[in-house]
Amino acid sequence: MSCEYARARISSLLDHGLEDQERHDTLAHLESCGQCHDEYQALEKQRLAMRSMEELAVPPVLTHRLRVLASHERVRQMARASLSARLQVVQAGLRGRLTE
Repeated sequence: MSCEYARARISSLLDHGLEDQERHDTLAHLESCGQCHDEYQALEKQRLAMRSMEELAVPPVLTHRLRVLASHERVRQMARASLSARLQVVQAGLRGRLTE
């Protein structure tokens, strides 16, 4: 396995996103290559440091503003939708209400 190939899989390895064989091959490369092993350890250390950071609360005013912006964006997207798309949305809503 090349260093480039192994380094491209380090994040997936840390996220437990590799299949068994690919995980085994990547770990074998990390054991035999000091540079890749050092990069793996640095990313693992960074990941642990980020997980230990305090989670900050989002101010209620910001939450409200973001919801208003999202609502306005949804209205804008719906206004851009074609008439047939709008009719399909309404029709689906009516079907849902009738089947309840």
